[in-house]
This record gives sequence, structure tokens and C-alpha cells, in this order.
Amino acid sequence: MHLTNYAKGERSKMANIPLKASSSEENDLNRESPGGSQALDFSIMQAQHTATVKARRRNVESQLRQSHAEGFGNLKRRHDEDKASYEENLKQAQRPHLDRLAQLLERKQKLEIEIERLCENLERADSAVAEQLSACIRNRVDALRA
Repeated sequence: MHLTNYAKGERSKMANIPLKASSSEENDLNRESPGGSQALDFSIMQAQHTATVKARRRNVESQLRQSHAEGFGNLKRRHDEDKASYEENLKQAQRPHLDRLAQLLERKQKLEIEIERLCENLERADSAVAEQLSACIRNRVDALRA
């Protein structure tokens, strides 16, 4: 595991802690209890170990927070890129269909105009036929009267 500057600083601080008590302190401890020097050495080593473990834990937690933040940022960026790509692909896929729809609408409008014109022609033709039929009937009636 890589050590951060903070952890390296903790390690260097621990290196400056004397592992053994001064000789007068050691003599006092030896007089107070048998094996006192060993207990002091163990306490110092335990304190150093605890400090090292805490520093490593803080370092790992910091790295995890940073990693999660970077991971979320990358995930969001990829999502945004995928969304933009999807929208562009959708537009490109829809373009031919929209063009075809526009052509069909234009054709529908032309056909509606043509149907309207044909209906007008049919009405004129109907009235012309009706006039001709009426004239023919009048002529026939006149011929029968005469």
C-alpha cells in the first residue's frame, strides 16, 4: 500500500519516539516492578502500532472517498455521453421517416385539392347534364304535342 504524505509524516514522528526510556527511568521502573522495562517497551511499541494503524485507516478511507467520487464522476460523464449519443442516433434514425411523412402529407394535400377540383367539375357536369336532359325532355314533350 502506498503511504500518503500524512502517513509518512506519522511514521517519521514515530521514528523520533525513543523506544527505550532513559536509564534513570528504566532503573526506577526496574525497581518498581520486575520486567518493567519490557512493559514500557511493549507500551511504546503498542502506541506506535496503534498510531500507524490509525494513520493507515485514515489514508485508506480518504483514498476510498476520493476513488468513489472519481468513479461517480466518470459514471455520470459516461451516462451523459451515452445519452447524447442515443439522442443523436435517434434523430438520425427518425430523419428518413420524418422526410417520408413530409412527402406523404404533401401528397395528401395535393390529392385533397384534386378531389375538390373533381367535385366541382362533377357538380358542373351534373348541372350541364341536367340542363341537357331537361332540354331533351322539353323537346320530346313539344314533339308529342305537335
